[in-house]
Amino acid sequence: MTALLLTLLAGCDADSASQCSPSADAGTLSATLDGEAWLGEGLTWLWTGDSVQLTTSGTDRITAVAHRDADGLSVAERIDSLPVTVSLDDDAGWALLYEGSESARSVTGTITITEYTNDEALVGCLSFEADNGALVEDGSFSAAPSGS
Repeated sequence: MTALLLTLLAGCDADSASQCSPSADAGTLSATLDGEAWLGEGLTWLWTGDSVQLTTSGTDRITAVAHRDADGLSVAERIDSLPVTVSLDDDAGWALLYEGSESARSVTGTITITEYTNDEALVGCLSFEADNGALVEDGSFSAAPSGS
């Protein structure tokens, strides 16, 4: 049973990577939020140990952290063999959706990194469901390094 579950989870990761075709403008995360178009501007990324963190700016924003893939390899270990898909399940990674003064944490979803340019651009896709029921879908991002 455990082997079947691991196979299914790995298949989901591969499927997420194959469906990811990022097309966001530099410094943005474009997605749908509960079916409506949403744009997060000022998107930056930074290394936090062997993990990567993405953060948009503004009152309504998203922060996402990717720790490790389904094989347990850190994002830093996988950065030279992209794409890498990370589950946003609170163990391998997580996301927070901030709407004004309220926040909601991801309960399921994925972040897929498809492109990394030596401490410059970080490009990929993001989708998740938050614990308040909000759906962030079809996310496409192109992040600049933090502090640039």
